[in-house]
Amino acid sequence: AINIFFENLGDDEFFRRGTDDTIQTLVAKETGPEQLYYTGLPHFKVYSTRAMWSDLTFFVPCTLLLIVVMLCLSFRSLRGVLLPVLTVVVSLTWTLGIMVLMGSSLSLGNMALPPLILVLGTAYSLHIVSGYYEEIRPERSVSDVVLATLRATNAPLFIAAFTTVLGFLSLIVNQIASIRELGLYASVGISAAFVLSVVFVPAWLILLPLPTRRVETFSS
Repeated sequence: AINIFFENLGDDEFFRRGTDDTIQTLVAKETGPEQLYYTGLPHFKVYSTRAMWSDLTFFVPCTLLLIVVMLCLSFRSLRGVLLPVLTVVVSLTWTLGIMVLMGSSLSLGNMALPPLILVLGTAYSLHIVSGYYEEIRPERSVSDVVLATLRATNAPLFIAAFTTVLGFLSLIVNQIASIRELGLYASVGISAAFVLSVVFVPAWLILLPLPTRRVETFSS
């Protein structure tokens, strides 16, 4: 066995420098009757990081695409698709930005965070838009429709978001650091999605004219 110890070389720098690829290339060049195995914790971390990013680049776009398809089938209108999608995308962007500012990063323990925020965050804006279409009446103005929507949806959405945030915050007592981060930043993302749903979405709806036809939505 040949044991190699890198002095003053952290895992992040080990990955950025491509040291793992260099070692694997050197091992692959050795030919002979012996069979060589390359292993070690840094190697496992590099492999896990690449697998994680591969999964994220596949699942996040797929999740967003499925959300768009579901919104199209539910509302069949441009505003019914764009407003919820913008809400969850901004929520996810803010959450990942806060993670960077706090010195955290995605890992195997919290890699489910982006799809999680996309799925759960869509529910709040979806209910706002659904309530908006249900409140549309010929005799009502835009402000009346938006105000009636907020009155009907604010309380149930707040209760749903509050209980969900409490559930994720319970994970911060976990002994695994990545699980604690998942609970903390999932709570941040869901809170951002709720605030944007009751502020950003109604603000845009009140600027848009009422649709000429009423959309039959699928209410949960």
